[in-house]
Amino acid sequence: RILTILKIYPNPVVEQLNINLRIDRDTNLSIKITDLLGNEIATLLNEKVGHGEITKTFNMPSKINSGIYFLRIVAGGEPIIKRISVL
Repeated sequence: RILTILKIYPNPVVEQLNINLRIDRDTNLSIKITDLLGNEIATLLNEKVGHGEITKTFNMPSKINSGIYFLRIVAGGEPIIKRISVL
């Protein structure tokens, strides 16, 4: 595994979302929010990152309504999907 998710907080999300990850080698990292049908709602990150433990903080886009969404986090082609609630 290239990617390990250490923590996603707070969940439920109000304004800011913090994602703590461990990356085992330099790779492209993509973090997207999708709805329950898999439609992409927002791209939070799409960039090359170095290896090690990183924490990213994102302001939630104002276009996102309250509800249940999925975070699709992809590093080196490895996807991990996590559910989040937005208030």
